[in-house]
Amino acid sequence: MVQNVLKLSGRESVLDIGGTDKSWWFVDWKGTIVRANIDRGATETGLRILADGRLLPFGNHSFDIAFSNSVIEHVGNLTAQTEFANEIRRTGRSYFLQTPNRWFPIEPHYLFPCFQFLPVWLQRWLHTHFDVGTFHKTDPFGQIRLLTRTELRNMFPEAQILPEQMGPLVKSWYVVHYKPH
Repeated sequence: MVQNVLKLSGRESVLDIGGTDKSWWFVDWKGTIVRANIDRGATETGLRILADGRLLPFGNHSFDIAFSNSVIEHVGNLTAQTEFANEIRRTGRSYFLQTPNRWFPIEPHYLFPCFQFLPVWLQRWLHTHFDVGTFHKTDPFGQIRLLTRTELRNMFPEAQILPEQMGPLVKSWYVVHYKPH
């Protein structure tokens, strides 16, 4: 998907922001891949750097591709998410970002209907009292802020915002900006 949308040869340099060793589409990648993550244990192989996606230690357009898969919803409030978006736009000549759609009825991390619309205090209470979705009640609670298409459009004005459909509903958004070399 990513290679086709961005018309990639597989030899481009990639900055994987928030990426882990489980990134599926890099299996046969020939170009340089650098993973930037705030979690020291998220990656054990390849080139990696401990870095916050809101303030990356790279120059403008240092990479052919800036890539981020389901990370922006974890970085905090709208201001923090905008900072994250700005770093993606700044560090990659082209970029590809995926994030769940706020309006999809099942919150994808908790696998709980409309969890994203509950007050934070209730989200925290459910998280700390039950094993919900991909989380155990003993896991630390970190607020997840899902984004709308309009918010993504404001953060990435030059990008295409493409829907990932699940039947008639939009499950996730792909934010794509391709700039030929």
